[in-house]
Amino acid sequence: MFMGTRVHLLQCGLLIVIGALGLSGSGGRGPRLDAGLHPGDTGLGWMSDRDVCPLSPPDTKFGFLYIGPGKFAGGMPQDYCDDASAKSQAAEISLHYFSQDLARRGDARWLFLEPLFGPDSYRESEWAKWKAARGQIASEKNRWVDEAIRSAPKDALIAWAAAEACGGLESCDEIAMARHVIELEPDNGAAHLLLAEVYFDHHDEAAIRGEFAEAAASKRYWMPEQALMARRLATLRGWNPPRPRASSSPEAAACLADWPDCAELHRYELAMSADDLQTWPFFHIDYICEPHHVPTVDESLRADCKRVYQAMAGNDFSQLGQQDALHHLISLTSGQAESEQWRERLRVYTWITSHYPSPSRSDEKTRLAATQAFFDIWVQHGLIDALRARLVTAGIAAMPPPNWHQKDSIAAPPPVSSK
Repeated sequence: MFMGTRVHLLQCGLLIVIGALGLSGSGGRGPRLDAGLHPGDTGLGWMSDRDVCPLSPPDTKFGFLYIGPGKFAGGMPQDYCDDASAKSQAAEISLHYFSQDLARRGDARWLFLEPLFGPDSYRESEWAKWKAARGQIASEKNRWVDEAIRSAPKDALIAWAAAEACGGLESCDEIAMARHVIELEPDNGAAHLLLAEVYFDHHDEAAIRGEFAEAAASKRYWMPEQALMARRLATLRGWNPPRPRASSSPEAAACLADWPDCAELHRYELAMSADDLQTWPFFHIDYICEPHHVPTVDESLRADCKRVYQAMAGNDFSQLGQQDALHHLISLTSGQAESEQWRERLRVYTWITSHYPSPSRSDEKTRLAATQAFFDIWVQHGLIDALRARLVTAGIAAMPPPNWHQKDSIAAPPPVSSK
């Protein structure tokens, strides 16, 4: 299912957002692990507690570093080497401790952090051991998910987050989790699409069609990304990120010189890079509405598809959902006057998402203020409005000129606004 698709912390995420804010980096070294972190006790296996970079041996598939099951080993990275990859790895390990501490204390907020972690990782030579451990991990997580639902049975965001976490777990009842979301939001078309996606994985054609019809008939379409992003940031406020090492690195020196702002900036980076912000557009709709890449000939279904895609196109909080919807609306209305309306919407969308200012090399406090402003607009008004505001601030036109076409988004630089 789409909810099982994961991305590695800070390296995938919403690339357009990270690029627009200048928060990305590169590098291949790993973090220093605190001497208290014993690989034999954590399930990491291949990790070393020596102060060495790079961290990962060549035969390691780096990804989801699950600390557990069982008790904590009693330590976590406090600092890291001076590149973005090391920052990401150290943060992921530290976040796992923080997240699992929440879960084991019965605090449902751990669910808001789950989309930050990548897929399972294991050493090639230890596949059998990893497979056995995976069952224990899934069992523990299933219990945490159930406890989270019981602790907040009326919290729709907990329900959405639990459905997301359930999608990547063995033996978790995805249908029950999706139905719980509908129980809390019966008039939300997006909730019915969520259940339709689950039924798609179970190959239940009648149930898929039924939930899709409910989604098309719904008066409201609301996706939880922006609300989850705000809750994720609030949860991350209780986490202390690992610091960069004191060194000759200008980036590390700048961060250490203003550590509170640098740490807060890192929390914002994480809140905006989570996997659920980019995987929740419902990709299986394409198979329902355009089997074999051709619009369905079923007129009733075609009408439902248009209604669903129109709802998605109006949802500025979902970048990929809006893009996908506009493409399909153009296809579904081909040969009709209405098609031109959607072509123009897609042209404006492409302009906004393909033209953004170069990141500034400002101090931590200035970068944090700019990031906070971007985040606030995103949460309140949607990602497209946040990106549009970013263009205006940089003096770039918020709307494309009449002669600009999507193919120009790669070849031509953006014109400067006269404002």
